[in-house]
Amino acid sequence: MSARRRGAQGSVVVLIVFAVLFAAETLGWVAAVLRNPFGPDGLAAEVLYFLGEAFAVLAPAAWFLATVWLARTPQSRDIVLIVGLVLLVPWPFVIGAV
Repeated sequence: MSARRRGAQGSVVVLIVFAVLFAAETLGWVAAVLRNPFGPDGLAAEVLYFLGEAFAVLAPAAWFLATVWLARTPQSRDIVLIVGLVLLVPWPFVIGAV
């Protein structure tokens, strides 16, 4: 097996690991949204609150897909994916706020 092919297989494994981690973050945001007992008063505030929750749930998947699609090198892709994992942590779920 050539070194190039082993590198490509390793890259696929790294992508699968990142995909699982981002899926876990998405599930964390879903759990945080579903367990949140608070909500705003008024129609406009409720609509905006719902949109914020929806964007929070969709953000990890969007970050992963955009990074995989737009990254030029595997090294830059991995760095941006690590940054996304740190930035998109579902803190309300992690610290037990909800």
